Amino acid sequence: MKIFMYTMLVMVVVLAPIIIVIALYIAYLLNRTIDPIFQTRYGLLFEGYKTQCFWFESYVLVRRVTLIALLVSLRNNATVFSWISLANILFLYFHGYVRAYCAEAHNHLETYTLWIHCILTVMVCVCVRPLSRSLALSVVR
Repeated sequence: MKIFMYTMLVMVVVLAPIIIVIALYIAYLLNRTIDPIFQTRYGLLFEGYKTQCFWFESYVLVRRVTLIALLVSLRNNATVFSWISLANILFLYFHGYVRAYCAEAHNHLETYTLWIHCILTVMVCVCVRPLSRSLALSVVR
């Protein structure tokens, strides 16, 4: 039963963004993204982004899944928030490089949100380490 659950998890988490990117890339190459019927069906996945950034919604999905996977998979609180801090910094850098949204205000909002994520996870990282050390010392005594 666990193998089936892991297989389904891999299919949904890994294969879904890949299939979405491939399908949107083929539509982009065939110039179907300007077709009104295609836009009605799949426009939610690419309309808010620049034409060359049709893949960005899949990236957002991967970003969210990565953060959730880090939270679930790592046991040590300090380690979890250290890795999440690093991931958020990398996501912020990548967003600053790509700036995928059509509206510049949306790019600014995304940048501010990622900055807040970075600051909060670094603050938690700094606060959790002394707390975990004091808990470890109280258990040893």
